[in-house]
Amino acid sequence: MYKDGRRPPGLYKLLTQYPLEALIAYSLVGFFKLLSVDWASNLGATLGRRIGPKIGVTRRARHNLARAMPELDEATREQIILDMWDNLGRTIAEYPHLGRIWRERDKRIEAIGFENYKLASQDDQPSIFVSGHLANWEISQCGSKTFGQELGLIYRRTNNPLVNSLLLWLRKPASSTFFHKGPEGAKRSVRHLKNGGHLGLLVDQKLNEGVPVPFFGIPAMTAPAFASLALKFNCKLIMARTERLDGCRFRITITAPIELPNTGDRDADTLAILTAVNATLENWIRERPAQWLWLHKRWPEEDPQ
Repeated sequence: MYKDGRRPPGLYKLLTQYPLEALIAYSLVGFFKLLSVDWASNLGATLGRRIGPKIGVTRRARHNLARAMPELDEATREQIILDMWDNLGRTIAEYPHLGRIWRERDKRIEAIGFENYKLASQDDQPSIFVSGHLANWEISQCGSKTFGQELGLIYRRTNNPLVNSLLLWLRKPASSTFFHKGPEGAKRSVRHLKNGGHLGLLVDQKLNEGVPVPFFGIPAMTAPAFASLALKFNCKLIMARTERLDGCRFRITITAPIELPNTGDRDADTLAILTAVNATLENWIRERPAQWLWLHKRWPEEDPQ
């Protein structure tokens, strides 16, 4: 058993499954990297629209969308699901081009509120940037590094170490500092904040543990760590939004720091932050529902009574 609770893989995975998965992943990355940015993005969209809706996990997306936005008719929801796969296909195909997208930012990036990156760097106070799986969610993190504010990124490690190394390499335009989810990664990220560093994380995924916080009117288990750390270390807490405008063009909005509550009740203050962040993410998703990743198991199967 590893320190993070994972079981060591068997010989079949080590000798057959993992190398085969890695061969496919590296081949796809190499292929998309050979294409221009726009060709890669457009091809990814085509593949996403043709293949994605046929994958079984699409049933979860339909279920989530019906629960979260029941006011939409079935035809509208199906169009959102199709466009979601378009966006996801583009996002995957754009991974080998993250650095190039920012080098071409004059024609690809509409930046709003980027002065808040500078604000977060003006003193030794640490900061935490939070966002969700919106449009191409890696783009805003790359923008942080481009503008001199490299974030330590918290990520979920894949079971396949060969594929995991590839993903970290692809994300180098965003950061060279990564903390995987788990006890050891949590300790390292806390030390990073103590030393005046800055963190970036996505906070819209399901947890088996956490705090139930409304999200689309349904209690969703939400990780309290970022809110607790912001209060403990008096961090600047900033939200980042990425929108896909068309093709491989984006609008990135960096909000002003959230005013942290200070009532003396740490649990109540944490809940207030989580509620505000979830509400903001929900508003962003409602505005562009096709650009959120509806594939996550974000809510419990049944609402708690």
